Amino acid sequence: MHSRIHKRDGFSFTEIAIVILILGILSAVAVPRFQESLSRASLDAACKRLAADLEFARSNAIAKSATTTVEFRIAPINVYEMPDVADRSNPSQSYLIELHQQPYRCQIASANFDGKPNVSFNGFGNPDFAGSIELFIGKFTRVVSVSQNGIIQIHDVRLRNANGLKASTFEVHDGEVQTGI
Repeated sequence: MHSRIHKRDGFSFTEIAIVILILGILSAVAVPRFQESLSRASLDAACKRLAADLEFARSNAIAKSATTTVEFRIAPINVYEMPDVADRSNPSQSYLIELHQQPYRCQIASANFDGKPNVSFNGFGNPDFAGSIELFIGKFTRVVSVSQNGIIQIHDVRLRNANGLKASTFEVHDGEVQTGI
């Protein structure tokens, strides 16, 4: 007696359809979460850049014993500029950061320093007024604040529940972002 051994050459249509269905379900869940992660990372990078630039403006004012101003232009332009500071890569132009472009792709919702969209640091490193800048991408929002004594903080604002907002805080000291709560 000879037994017949059937050799299978591939997968059945049903097996392939099940695998495609599982991959479709996984990607439907994973892609939005991945996009949210990218948005949060871009927003965090923009806030850290802004905080570092504000600290740079403050340090520049102290070093030169002269006022250094940071001007904000909110949506749809989404840039900030230090008109009295030369751009590091192009010294013939003023220092300008376009937050709507890569790698940040975020928007400035508001910039408020006693009703003005700019902050000026005096020769002692103190701002003319305390205030804040609100940046956002989609549903994610961060606020960068400048206190009256020149301390710069990043506030991570997330809707926690119906009872209010949850905020984590970061401080910038000597150009280094330090985490705190």
